[in-house]
Amino acid sequence: MEDRAVPGSMRPRNGASLFLALLLCVMAGCGRNNGAGHGPAAGRVMVMGARTPAGGETSVLPPSGTSPADSVSAVSFLSLEAARDTIDMLLRRAVDLADTAVHVSRDTVTFAYWYARSTARGWVVKAVVRDTSGCPVEPLESALLARGWVMASGYGADGPDGTSLGLRSRDLLCVIAGQWDGGDDSDSTYVPAPGCVVTATLVPLRAGDVPR
Repeated sequence: MEDRAVPGSMRPRNGASLFLALLLCVMAGCGRNNGAGHGPAAGRVMVMGARTPAGGETSVLPPSGTSPADSVSAVSFLSLEAARDTIDMLLRRAVDLADTAVHVSRDTVTFAYWYARSTARGWVVKAVVRDTSGCPVEPLESALLARGWVMASGYGADGPDGTSLGLRSRDLLCVIAGQWDGGDDSDSTYVPAPGCVVTATLVPLRAGDVPR
Protein backbone atom coordinates (compact mmCIF):
# COMPACT_ATOMS: atom_id res chain seq x y z
CA MET A 1 0.00 0.00 0.00
CA GLU A 2 1.31 3.42 -0.90
CA ASP A 3 2.30 5.61 2.06
CA ARG A 4 0.24 8.77 2.39
CA ALA A 5 0.89 11.89 4.40
CA VAL A 6 -1.47 12.58 7.26
CA PRO A 7 -3.37 15.81 6.53
CA GLY A 8 -2.86 18.52 9.10
CA SER A 9 0.11 16.86 10.83
CA MET A 10 2.74 19.34 12.06
CA ARG A 11 6.08 18.90 13.80
CA PRO A 12 8.05 21.79 15.41
CA ARG A 13 11.46 22.28 13.82
CA ASN A 14 14.57 24.32 14.68
CA GLY A 15 13.78 24.39 18.38
CA ALA A 16 10.31 25.92 18.02
CA SER A 17 7.99 25.08 20.89
CA LEU A 18 4.83 23.07 20.55
CA PHE A 19 2.91 26.14 21.79
CA LEU A 20 4.30 28.26 18.97
CA ALA A 21 3.41 25.59 16.41
CA LEU A 22 -0.14 25.43 17.68
CA LEU A 23 -0.42 29.22 17.70
CA LEU A 24 0.76 29.40 14.09
CA CYS A 25 -1.72 26.70 13.16
CA VAL A 26 -4.61 28.62 14.72
CA MET A 27 -3.55 31.85 12.95
CA ALA A 28 -3.29 30.04 9.61
CA GLY A 29 -6.70 28.43 10.03
CA CYS A 30 -5.54 24.81 10.10
CA GLY A 31 -8.39 22.33 9.89
CA ARG A 32 -10.85 24.89 8.51
CA ASN A 33 -12.32 24.93 5.04
CA ASN A 34 -11.62 28.54 4.08
CA GLY A 35 -13.77 30.06 1.39
CA ALA A 36 -17.25 29.20 0.24
CA GLY A 37 -17.70 26.68 -2.51
CA HIS A 38 -14.58 24.63 -1.77
CA GLY A 39 -14.84 20.86 -1.50
CA PRO A 40 -13.88 18.67 1.46
CA ALA A 41 -10.29 18.81 2.63
CA ALA A 42 -7.93 16.25 1.12
CA GLY A 43 -8.07 12.90 2.84
CA ARG A 44 -11.48 13.47 4.39
CA VAL A 45 -14.01 10.70 4.02
CA MET A 46 -17.75 11.08 3.66
CA VAL A 47 -19.97 8.92 5.82
CA MET A 48 -22.86 7.56 3.79
CA GLY A 49 -25.83 5.38 4.57
CA ALA A 50 -25.73 5.86 8.33
CA ARG A 51 -29.53 5.89 8.42
CA THR A 52 -30.42 2.64 6.71
CA PRO A 53 -32.35 0.62 9.31
CA ALA A 54 -33.92 -1.62 6.67
CA GLY A 55 -30.62 -3.01 5.38
CA GLY A 56 -28.46 -2.42 8.45
CA GLU A 57 -25.73 -0.99 6.23
CA THR A 58 -23.23 1.73 6.97
CA SER A 59 -20.52 2.81 4.59
CA VAL A 60 -17.58 5.16 4.37
CA LEU A 61 -16.53 6.18 0.90
CA PRO A 62 -12.76 6.37 0.23
CA PRO A 63 -11.16 9.80 -0.32
CA SER A 64 -11.59 11.29 -3.78
CA GLY A 65 -8.93 10.06 -6.19
CA THR A 66 -8.33 6.79 -4.35
CA SER A 67 -8.36 3.75 -6.61
CA PRO A 68 -10.91 1.11 -5.48
CA ALA A 69 -8.25 -1.59 -5.86
CA ASP A 70 -6.01 0.26 -3.36
CA SER A 71 -8.75 0.99 -0.83
CA VAL A 72 -9.83 -0.73 2.33
CA SER A 73 -13.60 -0.86 2.37
CA ALA A 74 -15.39 0.42 5.45
CA VAL A 75 -18.80 -0.86 4.35
CA SER A 76 -20.32 -3.08 7.02
CA PHE A 77 -23.60 -4.88 7.66
CA LEU A 78 -25.41 -6.10 10.73
CA SER A 79 -25.63 -9.59 9.22
CA LEU A 80 -25.04 -11.63 6.11
CA GLU A 81 -28.77 -11.50 5.46
CA ALA A 82 -28.75 -7.70 5.58
CA ALA A 83 -26.04 -7.68 2.91
CA ARG A 84 -28.03 -10.21 0.88
CA ASP A 85 -31.05 -7.92 0.95
CA THR A 86 -28.92 -5.03 -0.34
CA ILE A 87 -27.52 -7.14 -3.20
CA ASP A 88 -31.03 -8.34 -4.03
CA MET A 89 -32.34 -4.76 -4.11
CA LEU A 90 -29.50 -3.52 -6.33
CA LEU A 91 -29.83 -6.42 -8.75
CA ARG A 92 -33.56 -5.86 -9.07
CA ARG A 93 -32.93 -2.20 -9.79
CA ALA A 94 -30.52 -3.19 -12.57
CA VAL A 95 -33.15 -5.13 -14.55
CA ASP A 96 -36.65 -4.48 -15.82
CA LEU A 97 -38.87 -6.47 -13.49
CA ALA A 98 -41.88 -5.68 -15.69
CA ASP A 99 -40.24 -7.77 -18.41
CA THR A 100 -41.62 -11.29 -18.18
CA ALA A 101 -38.36 -12.60 -19.68
CA VAL A 102 -36.48 -11.50 -16.55
CA HIS A 103 -36.58 -13.43 -13.29
CA VAL A 104 -34.72 -12.71 -10.03
CA SER A 105 -34.37 -15.24 -7.20
CA ARG A 106 -32.11 -16.05 -4.27
CA ASP A 107 -30.99 -19.17 -2.44
CA THR A 108 -28.38 -20.51 -0.04
CA VAL A 109 -25.10 -21.77 -1.47
CA THR A 110 -21.86 -23.47 -0.45
CA PHE A 111 -18.97 -21.44 -1.87
CA ALA A 112 -15.42 -22.68 -2.47
CA TYR A 113 -12.92 -19.85 -2.14
CA TRP A 114 -10.56 -19.46 -5.05
CA TYR A 115 -7.35 -19.15 -3.02
CA ALA A 116 -8.11 -20.20 0.56
CA ARG A 117 -8.60 -23.92 1.11
CA SER A 118 -11.98 -23.44 2.62
CA THR A 119 -15.69 -23.31 1.89
CA ALA A 120 -18.47 -21.27 3.43
CA ARG A 121 -22.23 -21.16 3.47
CA GLY A 122 -23.64 -18.02 1.97
CA TRP A 123 -26.29 -16.57 -0.29
CA VAL A 124 -26.62 -16.29 -4.04
CA VAL A 125 -28.90 -13.81 -5.79
CA LYS A 126 -29.58 -14.76 -9.41
CA ALA A 127 -31.03 -12.89 -12.37
CA VAL A 128 -32.09 -14.89 -15.45
CA VAL A 129 -32.57 -12.82 -18.60
CA ARG A 130 -34.11 -14.58 -21.59
CA ASP A 131 -34.21 -11.70 -24.08
CA THR A 132 -31.91 -8.97 -25.39
CA SER A 133 -32.60 -6.48 -22.60
CA GLY A 134 -29.01 -6.69 -21.36
CA CYS A 135 -27.08 -8.39 -18.57
CA PRO A 136 -26.84 -6.57 -15.23
CA VAL A 137 -23.21 -7.42 -14.43
CA GLU A 138 -21.80 -3.92 -14.93
CA PRO A 139 -24.76 -2.06 -13.37
CA LEU A 140 -24.49 -4.21 -10.23
CA GLU A 141 -20.72 -3.71 -10.06
CA SER A 142 -21.08 0.07 -10.44
CA ALA A 143 -23.81 0.20 -7.78
CA LEU A 144 -21.65 -1.63 -5.24
CA LEU A 145 -18.57 0.48 -5.97
CA ALA A 146 -20.68 3.61 -5.55
CA ARG A 147 -21.71 2.38 -2.08
CA GLY A 148 -18.11 1.92 -0.96
CA TRP A 149 -17.33 -1.70 -1.85
CA VAL A 150 -13.87 -2.27 -3.33
CA MET A 151 -12.45 -4.75 -5.83
CA ALA A 152 -11.32 -8.15 -4.50
CA SER A 153 -7.92 -9.04 -5.89
CA GLY A 154 -7.74 -12.18 -8.01
CA TYR A 155 -11.44 -12.70 -8.60
CA GLY A 156 -11.60 -11.28 -12.12
CA ALA A 157 -11.91 -13.49 -15.21
CA ASP A 158 -13.26 -12.91 -18.72
CA GLY A 159 -14.07 -15.14 -21.66
CA PRO A 160 -16.28 -15.25 -24.76
CA ASP A 161 -19.15 -16.83 -22.85
CA GLY A 162 -18.89 -15.19 -19.45
CA THR A 163 -17.18 -12.96 -16.91
CA SER A 164 -16.60 -12.82 -13.17
CA LEU A 165 -15.36 -10.26 -10.67
CA GLY A 166 -15.12 -9.94 -6.92
CA LEU A 167 -15.90 -7.09 -4.57
CA ARG A 168 -15.49 -6.88 -0.83
CA SER A 169 -16.89 -4.93 2.06
CA ARG A 170 -15.19 -4.80 5.45
CA ASP A 171 -15.88 -8.48 6.14
CA LEU A 172 -17.81 -9.89 3.19
CA LEU A 173 -16.98 -11.09 -0.32
CA CYS A 174 -19.37 -10.74 -3.26
CA VAL A 175 -18.51 -12.64 -6.44
CA ILE A 176 -20.49 -11.52 -9.48
CA ALA A 177 -20.57 -13.91 -12.45
CA GLY A 178 -22.28 -13.61 -15.81
CA GLN A 179 -22.83 -16.41 -18.33
CA TRP A 180 -24.15 -16.13 -21.87
CA ASP A 181 -23.93 -17.73 -25.30
CA GLY A 182 -20.58 -16.59 -26.68
CA GLY A 183 -21.18 -17.94 -30.17
CA ASP A 184 -19.22 -20.43 -32.25
CA ASP A 185 -16.05 -19.19 -33.92
CA SER A 186 -16.00 -22.23 -36.19
CA ASP A 187 -19.48 -21.55 -37.58
CA SER A 188 -20.07 -18.15 -39.16
CA THR A 189 -23.80 -18.87 -39.50
CA TYR A 190 -24.32 -19.56 -35.81
CA VAL A 191 -26.62 -17.04 -34.07
CA PRO A 192 -26.01 -16.81 -30.30
CA ALA A 193 -29.07 -17.20 -28.12
CA PRO A 194 -30.09 -14.00 -26.36
CA GLY A 195 -30.03 -13.52 -22.64
CA CYS A 196 -27.74 -14.40 -19.76
CA VAL A 197 -27.59 -15.65 -16.20
CA VAL A 198 -26.03 -13.36 -13.59
CA THR A 199 -25.26 -14.52 -10.06
CA ALA A 200 -24.03 -12.58 -7.06
CA THR A 201 -22.61 -14.89 -4.39
CA LEU A 202 -22.17 -13.43 -0.91
CA VAL A 203 -19.98 -15.05 1.77
CA PRO A 204 -17.72 -13.95 4.64
CA LEU A 205 -14.17 -12.91 3.80
CA ARG A 206 -11.48 -15.49 4.54
CA ALA A 207 -7.96 -14.69 5.64
CA GLY A 208 -5.45 -15.76 3.01
CA ASP A 209 -7.96 -15.76 0.18
CA VAL A 210 -5.64 -13.77 -2.09
CA PRO A 211 -3.49 -14.75 -5.10
CA ARG A 212 -0.09 -16.10 -4.13
